[in-house]
Amino acid sequence: MRGALWRWPHSLSGRMACILIAGLFAAQALTSTIWFDRRRNELLDVPLRILAVRVADTMKLFEGLSSADRERIAAHITDPAFHAKLLRGPPGDLPTDQPRSQTERLFASIVQARYGSSVQTWVQEMELLGDKGQPAGTWSMLDAQAPTVRYNLIVHVPGRAIWLQVQGMEGENGADTHRLGTIADYFLRIYLARILIVILIALIAVRLAMQPLARMAQAAEALGTDINSPPLETDGPVEVHRAAEAFNRMQRRLKETLAERSRFLAAVSHDLRSPITRLRLRVELLPDEIVRDKFRRELADMEALIDATLSFVQSGEGHGLRTQVDIDLLIGDICRNMGDLGALVTVSGQSLGPMIGFKLSLQRCFQNIIENAVRYAGSAHVEILDSSRELVISITDEGPGIPAHELDKVFEPFYRLEESRSADTGGFGLGLSIAGAVVAAHGGTLNLANRIPQGLEARIILPRSR
Repeated sequence: MRGALWRWPHSLSGRMACILIAGLFAAQALTSTIWFDRRRNELLDVPLRILAVRVADTMKLFEGLSSADRERIAAHITDPAFHAKLLRGPPGDLPTDQPRSQTERLFASIVQARYGSSVQTWVQEMELLGDKGQPAGTWSMLDAQAPTVRYNLIVHVPGRAIWLQVQGMEGENGADTHRLGTIADYFLRIYLARILIVILIALIAVRLAMQPLARMAQAAEALGTDINSPPLETDGPVEVHRAAEAFNRMQRRLKETLAERSRFLAAVSHDLRSPITRLRLRVELLPDEIVRDKFRRELADMEALIDATLSFVQSGEGHGLRTQVDIDLLIGDICRNMGDLGALVTVSGQSLGPMIGFKLSLQRCFQNIIENAVRYAGSAHVEILDSSRELVISITDEGPGIPAHELDKVFEPFYRLEESRSADTGGFGLGLSIAGAVVAAHGGTLNLANRIPQGLEARIILPRSR
């Protein structure tokens, strides 16, 4: 959705990390109830222990006293927070067959230890309240400064006629509830620390898991520029192993297909050259010199077209192994050869050093573009700009340029701006197509742009990292 504050990551590793982190949040939200239960028990613990001690001491006072004395003592020790009431027997709604809760077991154990004899307890009400006397919810258990417990208990000494009902409220009695510490503990240790650790582990794990896919992406990119790039390693998980094997099989089939195409075109070229040679011999036997010259030109154009087509087909495949290519020497030789033919070609700048590439293909690429500039403008200027990242070669002229709507079309095979089909005036429309294929085979880009007020600039960008 456009304008959204959060967007789904584009990379697979980012999406996997988001899924893991979202799952962590969901799991943490569910398991945080354990922390709140523990926190609730912590807030109940102090009041419950204080209450158990008071109940045990009260029952000690009742030992050996008459009913009247017990009533009098019970009335004397009663206050708003602790109301003790003697019962003649168990209440009618007292559950006797239900299992004891953890709170009841803890209360009974404390009373028994203090009283010195076994007792039975029933917790009819035990509710945690916040600072304002409201039932303590989630937030109250985090920031309450003086939480209290409202209680209603029944206590009985087996074998004796002592039934005691205790009601009231009990607080922490000065115990530190660590308000800020509790919040920090919950959000920092329970959430932030765990999430940061899981995010770190998730990113490392996802990165390790995505490495085989990253290698496949790099291999696919390398295959697009060099069909003879090394095959992909087949180690890793089963799925990655199968995908790598399929990728390598595809690369082998592509190489076989391109090799078969080259062999086919070479055979066709050979078969076409034979009748052309025979035609040349027959042409020389023609009596009319003017007719002979026309046939010679047509046969020369046909032979040049065959050579240009083969050159275009082979332009993206490279010639032999990649080697160290001295760009300054290569362009200098082309410019000197053009100068020997009467063209004005100047050079400025120099490279930082040789680059890895196909020397013959690069030579054909530079020569085609410089020849185009000389053909349509009479002169050309070559500028070399080099850095550690990329080598930029700019070829400019003062010619008529190319209409803006045809700048992309001139890279199409056999597309020519000139109307005639004569090789003397405009070639066969393969020069820029070959140059573009050679630059692409080296992982670079070739861009054409009209200059102001006139002229054309061909900018070749070759990456140094390849």
